[in-house]
Amino acid sequence: MRITALLSESVLYDQGKNLTIAEVKDRKTPLLLRYKADRTGSWLLELNRYGKTARPKIGDWPLVSVAGARKQLEGLLLAIAQNKTAKLTALVNVAEVCPWYIEREQRNASISKKYKTVVIPPKNETVHK
Repeated sequence: MRITALLSESVLYDQGKNLTIAEVKDRKTPLLLRYKADRTGSWLLELNRYGKTARPKIGDWPLVSVAGARKQLEGLLLAIAQNKTAKLTALVNVAEVCPWYIEREQRNASISKKYKTVVIPPKNETVHK
């Protein structure tokens, strides 16, 4: 069974307890959560294009939260409009956080160039493991 609700983490956890609920559709956006047998879920975008409904998978819940999915929604819709692949992103472990942080700090205009050259390794330099 499918229900429509204003998505939140508490709604997803509450509805996840009800085994008759298979999908929860967001009332305001094209986000759809489809529960798996273990009651985790898959994030889908429900898109109506050319008279057909498509539901591409864009991520996994609870790895990507409701807030995270909403925050990335505009970029996902833009990617789909440009016929690109759309996926929600989440940092899973420290090995993924380090390169992301280095790239982020290299682009940060409020940090001095001296600090960037001394403390933050260049993008092409590998971080020691």
